[in-house]
Amino acid sequence: MLRDGSADVVMLGRVAIREPAWPLRAAHELGVAPKDAPYPPQHARGAWR
Repeated sequence: MLRDGSADVVMLGRVAIREPAWPLRAAHELGVAPKDAPYPPQHARGAWR
């Protein structure tokens, strides 16, 4: 559904409950620099490196 564009929305509820920092880990794995990732200021020191 993602490849052919037939999905309007993709839900990540179970992933978010199991691992709340999933978006930050995904940003790291996709090569997003910590300064460009959506880290809250209080979590910036613990950024994925």
